[in-house]
Amino acid sequence: MKNLSTFEGVLILLIGIFILTCCSQGMGQNIPDRGGSEIRLWTGYWKSSAEASWQTSFPCGTGNCISKLNYHDLDAGIFSLEIDIVHSAPRFGLNFLFGVAPITKGRSQDTDFENSIKSSESRNPVDGRVDLWSLEGLLPLTRQPLILFRKKTGKPLLSWQWHWIVGVQHYQDSLRMYDGKPIARSWSGGGEDNRARSGSGDSGEESFREELQSSDQDESFAWLDSHYTFIWDAIKIGVKSTWDVIPDSFPFCYSLAIGGKITPLVAHYLGEGIWNLKEEFAQDPSFRHKAYGYGLGAEFSVTYCPFPPVGLELGWQYLFLSAENGSDTTYYYSGEKGESQLDEVRLQRKGWLFRVTVSF
Repeated sequence: MKNLSTFEGVLILLIGIFILTCCSQGMGQNIPDRGGSEIRLWTGYWKSSAEASWQTSFPCGTGNCISKLNYHDLDAGIFSLEIDIVHSAPRFGLNFLFGVAPITKGRSQDTDFENSIKSSESRNPVDGRVDLWSLEGLLPLTRQPLILFRKKTGKPLLSWQWHWIVGVQHYQDSLRMYDGKPIARSWSGGGEDNRARSGSGDSGEESFREELQSSDQDESFAWLDSHYTFIWDAIKIGVKSTWDVIPDSFPFCYSLAIGGKITPLVAHYLGEGIWNLKEEFAQDPSFRHKAYGYGLGAEFSVTYCPFPPVGLELGWQYLFLSAENGSDTTYYYSGEKGESQLDEVRLQRKGWLFRVTVSF
């Protein structure tokens, strides 16, 4: 996942730079702003899927242990509401976005290693929720938009403008790992400090059940109901470019716009877990992860306006976040704390985006 995400992020950045470099060719005269303000309301749907992971390392009885948890296919159809405030003379813009969605399906893969040798592995279904919001300010990079005119009629054909983006962003995945069968609390698939991340390991489940059937002692059972939350808060600084095509007397097409933006991110990461199958762990939270990292957001879209106040937008949106060399604090019922290292944490979410806007 790490290599794939980095490659895609670099590719998107190069495409964006190429587009921004080439789009100014053929632009000529400037048209001054008329002044005034405009408010746009957007409702959107981002049909997306995410991959996420984190890894910790800590000393154990046999040397060094590693616990790694991967989340796959975190599908979510995110409904969003946006408000755009665009002002002229002086020109600036402000955008606020809020989105939320349930995670309809997903799966986790929890793997533990002792001295680079796999000691246990478990896989479980995942559900949860996605929350995000962002606040962006748009500042023009040119005083006036550049206009390309038609040669024969002298009417505007294409308007090009681009802006600086400065803002903040919050992204959160709240995940729950569960199972449809009871698990014995006392069973652990691996190392001394193994957190039994899900507790229903594929590799050890059969032998455990054989031991359980042959034992006359009472066992304490529980249902897997563990939680982990990815929380990313970031500062974004990027660029946005928009090309507005102005049709000449074309029916049911007031305008057609092609836009794209790239926003590098500087992020703070907080992860919290509640592991219900480990009796010695506190439950709110059982452990906490912290780190500083980076990321990249990108978007490309086409907006069709059949009438001046109405727009329909179709596009693709991408988000990548990463952090390394953080802290991992474990909390015990006894009140004690355990400290280890958060090696890395990754998130990638991408998918198609559809929006409807009304301006007034």
